[in-house]
Amino acid sequence: GSAKRRATYNCRHADNPGNKLKNVEELLRSSLWGQSLTEEEMLKALAGTCEHSFAAGAFICAKGEPVDYWMGIINGLGKMASHWTTGKTTSLTGISSGGWFGEGSLLKKEPRRYDVMAIRETRVAFMNRSTFYWLMDHSIPFNRYLIAQINERLGQFIGMIENERMLDTDARIA
Repeated sequence: GSAKRRATYNCRHADNPGNKLKNVEELLRSSLWGQSLTEEEMLKALAGTCEHSFAAGAFICAKGEPVDYWMGIINGLGKMASHWTTGKTTSLTGISSGGWFGEGSLLKKEPRRYDVMAIRETRVAFMNRSTFYWLMDHSIPFNRYLIAQINERLGQFIGMIENERMLDTDARIA
C-alpha cells in the first residue's frame, strides 16, 4: 500500500540499494524515473549527462556556487553539509549510490546552499539544466519522482527541526 510507495520514493535511500553501478547509463536506466522514460527521453537524458570522479574528502559541489546540474551518485557516498564561517558544521544527509540531489537549487535558480563532499572515492553523474528542464516538460514519471523526492526531503528536514526543538528546552523557550 502507501507504506510501500513511501519507501519506493524515499530520498534517504538509493533507487537501487546494494547495486554497484558501472556508469551514467546504468544509473539513469536503473533509477525509478529512468525506468519509466521512453527511449527518446532516455537518449535525451543520456546526451545531457556526464560523469566526474571525486577522491575521498573532495567537494562534489560547494555552498555559494552557481547550480547548473542535477547530480546522482553512480558509485560512492556523498555527505550534504553546511559549513559556517564560525567553524560550525552540520551534516544534513548522506547520498549513496543511486541517490540524486540538487533539484531544489536547480529549480529555484539560486546559488547552492550547502556543500556535498565525497566520503570515499565517488563517481557522480551531472545532468545539465536544459536536459533536466526538458525532462520536466516531457515526462510525467520524472515529475512525479521529483515531487516525491522533494516531499521526502522536506519531511526529513522538518523531522530534524522538530527533534532539535523538542530536545533543547532552553532554546525553545528563548
